[in-house]
Amino acid sequence: MIKTEIVYTTKVVWIPSDTEADQLVAHLTDGKWGRNEVKALRAAMQLSVREFAQHLGVTDRAVSKWESATESDPGTNNQNLLSLCLRLASREAQIRFALTLDSSARIPGAQN
Repeated sequence: MIKTEIVYTTKVVWIPSDTEADQLVAHLTDGKWGRNEVKALRAAMQLSVREFAQHLGVTDRAVSKWESATESDPGTNNQNLLSLCLRLASREAQIRFALTLDSSARIPGAQN
């Protein structure tokens, strides 16, 4: 028998407008993809390293290198590929990406 537990929360979740999300995503990437941005995008899209690599058309090893603290950032072509991937990602994935990179982002209407 599987036991299921339901947990309710009163946490307020901020859902930005499309314009706010676009601005936040543009601000966070600024055209530069480092390991934190790559990890955040993969996590936001809820993909494994292998799935993310297949989605991008690159090798698992390339993604692992990008996410590694010891390796260099993705090259120019791959930077453009990651930017395109983010632009084409679902709105929910874009929001998760933005909030992962900047959890202290100013939330409209909130007192920060």
